[in-house]
Order: sequence, then structure tokens, then C-alpha cells
Amino acid sequence: MTDISQTETIVRARILEMYLSEKEAETLQNDTDLVGVLDSLQILRLVIELESVFAIKVSDSDLTLENFGSIAKIAAFISRQLGGATKFEEPLAQAP
Repeated sequence: MTDISQTETIVRARILEMYLSEKEAETLQNDTDLVGVLDSLQILRLVIELESVFAIKVSDSDLTLENFGSIAKIAAFISRQLGGATKFEEPLAQAP
């Protein structure tokens, strides 16, 4: 699995775990427009989650559709934030 596809998998899993039912998850693709799927508060909560998961910092100016409009765009943004890092660790599951 490439790094970008691994990132997409992690982002997708977080979205599914945090916000979507099984039925909604069936139609979610990596290029699905997230603005039509998540509301603005959910997107902000996702950003906070991704900052923690990937140990990155997202500035206000980064909160654009070009960076957070789809799973694929989020994965590309994270890859840029990590500076092309080739490996990262999946965090341990956190207690609810």
C-alpha cells in the first residue's frame, strides 16, 4: 500500500467511525465531496482528530475545500504537512 492510500484508509476509517452509518458508508468514495456528507462542525472535529492522529497542525488558512473537500484531498494535504515522510505509526486505539 502506498503512503497516500494508507493515509486515505486512515482518514476514511475516522470519518466512518465518527460520523457515518453503515448505509451512508457504502456510498463514501475517496473523491466524494465531504461538504455534502459532513456539516461544518463535523469537519472541524475531523480536523482536530487528524491533527492528533498524524501529529500535524492545521492553520485556519489551511481550512479550504482544496485541502479538506474529499478524503483524497485530505490525504494529499496530510502528505504535504508531513513533508513527504515515508512512514508513520497508526496510533493505538483510545478508550472511549
